Amino acid sequence: MEDFLWYTVKSGSLVALFYLCYILLIHGQTFFRLNRFFLLTGLGCAVVVPLIFITRTVYTGHIWNAAEGMAAGTGLREVSAGPGMVSFLFWGYMAGMGFFLGRFLLQLLSVWAFLGKCRKTRRGGFVLAETEEDTAPFSFFGFMVYNPEMRDREEEWESVMSHELAHIRQKHSFDVLAANLFTVFQWWNPLVWRYRKIMVQNLEYLADDHAAENSGSEKDYQRLLLRYAEERCKDNVLINTFFNSSIKKRIVMLNKNKSGKRQLWRYTAVLPFVALFLLTVNTRTVAQETESDNPGNITEMVVTKNTTDHYLEQRIEEFKEREGVKVSFSGIKRNTDGEIVAIASAFDSGSGDSGSFNTQSDTPIKPFRFYVSRKNGGIDDIGYATREPTATTVTGNPWKVTGITTKDGKNPLLVIDGKVMGEDALPSPERIQSINVLKGSTATTVYGDRGKDGVIEVTTKKGE
Repeated sequence: MEDFLWYTVKSGSLVALFYLCYILLIHGQTFFRLNRFFLLTGLGCAVVVPLIFITRTVYTGHIWNAAEGMAAGTGLREVSAGPGMVSFLFWGYMAGMGFFLGRFLLQLLSVWAFLGKCRKTRRGGFVLAETEEDTAPFSFFGFMVYNPEMRDREEEWESVMSHELAHIRQKHSFDVLAANLFTVFQWWNPLVWRYRKIMVQNLEYLADDHAAENSGSEKDYQRLLLRYAEERCKDNVLINTFFNSSIKKRIVMLNKNKSGKRQLWRYTAVLPFVALFLLTVNTRTVAQETESDNPGNITEMVVTKNTTDHYLEQRIEEFKEREGVKVSFSGIKRNTDGEIVAIASAFDSGSGDSGSFNTQSDTPIKPFRFYVSRKNGGIDDIGYATREPTATTVTGNPWKVTGITTKDGKNPLLVIDGKVMGEDALPSPERIQSINVLKGSTATTVYGDRGKDGVIEVTTKKGE
């Protein structure tokens, strides 16, 4: 939902970019075919470019930060609109798109229904459709519609026919259809409606240029436009009509001097902005640890209170592909701030090593990690490890802690294989099967007052 909404925003931004470039740099140039190509390219870029992402990989050594594993892939906590707002925006957008799509289909059906009532004659490459209704000539794909009563002057009729044939032979109806479909998709964007207008306007310039060139006199053609300036066609945005409200602008363009080739640079001015869009909006940064900075060739993931579901899914897949280890997470509960307060995990190396980890509390969880250490091509150590930010006596690997002390100086109850033990009895990491951390009311419910400072339940591997 959220990704789709972002896609529409990015798409609308690109349309706005092409529109501004056209208005500021290209509008008024007489390269009408090139104008058409530029405007169609704008629509194409608005559809495709938001789907293209540039991935930038940043190599870094392993950095542990107790507040969050900055280099472990979680990055900063994801900030997004609440699910209620996202859902509201999405369904509001879909309702608007449904309305405009329905209107578009009704307009399309009305054109086909109108054509069905006409008397049709095939004229090599197009169909001449005669109607008795009071309507100005117009074209729609391969059909040219006219009222025979307007053929009072043959020379004028030839000019009108030349204009509409230009629309048909240059397939302008496809442009009009594409522009209207895009307004359905981007109905909320006022610049898209303006974009459609300038696309249709440029198609009229193209047809006028063709008709004026083939007429006996450009001045006579302009007088024809003026004489019928008050004529109106059927109110349908899907057709190309000879007489429309942009006649004044069409006459102005007919009288403009042809643009020189030195102006062609204007059409490339948009390219740096599209590139900038890709580099700023559509660039993903991926942090990757360098193995040389990872002692003992350790692959690990750090889970903190702000870890996202997306990060967990990514790392699960990474451990599966890189280490051949299946690790899973379940029972994830979050508080109203989105912080994890309960989580369970389990792993299976596929070669006999397996284990689990479970922590739950009334407050956000403390950081823990899952790691796989390799040596001589095989797994040397695998399991879970925890560490309080102020833990004491760290030797070698910062996760191998001797002594258990919480950040406020209290000593949690240590329970090994169901027996309360002193902290000196804490087994070495390779002997630990699973660790379960209990805090707050959860700990006191199970262990009474002895668990007021928290409880660490350790299960050792059988036979050890």
